[in-house]
Amino acid sequence: MNQSQSLSNVILAVDGSEHAHAATLLLDNMVGESDCTITIIAVLDTPHTPRRQLLLDAIQQSRAILQRTGRDVICGLLHGNPAAAICDYSNDHSPDLIILGAKGRRATLGIMVGGVAQQVIEYAHYPVLIVRAPYPGLRKILVAVDGSEYSRKALLFLGCLPSRIPAELHIIHVTNPYPPFESTMQPRTWLFGNDIFLPPVISEEESSHWKETSEEAAHHILDEALSLIQPCGASVKTSVLNGDAATEILDYAKHNEIDLIVSGSRGLSEIRGWLLGSVSRKLVHYSSCSILVVKSESEV
Repeated sequence: MNQSQSLSNVILAVDGSEHAHAATLLLDNMVGESDCTITIIAVLDTPHTPRRQLLLDAIQQSRAILQRTGRDVICGLLHGNPAAAICDYSNDHSPDLIILGAKGRRATLGIMVGGVAQQVIEYAHYPVLIVRAPYPGLRKILVAVDGSEYSRKALLFLGCLPSRIPAELHIIHVTNPYPPFESTMQPRTWLFGNDIFLPPVISEEESSHWKETSEEAAHHILDEALSLIQPCGASVKTSVLNGDAATEILDYAKHNEIDLIVSGSRGLSEIRGWLLGSVSRKLVHYSSCSILVVKSESEV
């Protein structure tokens, strides 16, 4: 999806929970009046149980909300391991987006069945949206950018969504912590296990130069992000933060009552992990709002 396109092929995974219901409402809001294909699936991991009827009812409830003129709504009940079934089905149908509900803010991110959403967001080759209940509407969207191709893809995926809903868009960049200026010019000694680390002395001039360089680079990254999103005419607020990336993003989202955080990622492969180390993973684990992680096409 880019600035001129809308979602055309979406997979919605439901489980009968309030979080899946919130995901259904958010999807209905995102798609709007555009023509699209929505596939509603549920996964039964144990056959011949009362849960089968619960899942079938959940599928029909979501279908009743999403069915309207211009939408092709397909429904299906899959069997097997939930995360594997969702990922396998997605690989076979190449969706623009996979969307499912979360059970809330927990260290293990218990979603749907166990850690299903956590596994899906790590191993699926397509953008994944994790929705947390209740769904108040998409009033404020936050995009964290780092100047990489991955955050650029996240902005392009977001496209004109903020102007169509409409929503207030926040774009932020987090710079690394600045080296502290030691007024006494005496370096501190840090102990790591049995090793002693003696950090270099940072002069006031060096510390100021580091800060100026970081801020200059940050504003360049934000300007580039604005150039990608401004053709849509969305209202945008930008900020430069300093510190631990995940902590700053989560704090900003909390204080500004953000409804959706958007982050880019290169995905998880056999030899490579997340784009920003543990940043995307921390956002998924600890955010109290919904999270959209846009994967790079190179990982497909």
